[in-house]
Amino acid sequence: MTLWTVTERGFQKEIVQRVIDGDTIVLESGERVRFIGVNTPEANEPFGSEATEFTRNALEGKTIWLQQDTTNRDRYDRLLRYIWLEVPRQSTNEKEIRQLMFNAILVSKGYAQPATYPPNTSHSELFQELGREARIQHLGLWGINVEGTTKGDYLD
Repeated sequence: MTLWTVTERGFQKEIVQRVIDGDTIVLESGERVRFIGVNTPEANEPFGSEATEFTRNALEGKTIWLQQDTTNRDRYDRLLRYIWLEVPRQSTNEKEIRQLMFNAILVSKGYAQPATYPPNTSHSELFQELGREARIQHLGLWGINVEGTTKGDYLD
């Protein structure tokens, strides 16, 4: 697949320079990126260092693919994006989202809680489902507290 095709489909190829925390990275260009739809614990919260380390091991120095939802930037001037490990054949395919979208992987493994901030809600229902699955299995932050360890969506 050529870069033109990937760009045409709404994906932007980037390299991660460093990880700030579990849900925020810096690209080689210097742009900061906040992951859409998830919230990992901060360093001073339970499971915060584990979430940061998981993201660091998975992304630092690696090529990723960014996908925008509705809003381009947050109030801190960070890009708001879904992070893909590979370009999916179909970005709405649940199996591909579960396997290739890092935002979803964070939630499914218990490193993040789903956190819906309209209007960026394209995957919020799936993220909530993934969060419930992780909570039932007591994965990651859900093993510490059944309510989670950070601010996120209420999972009934």
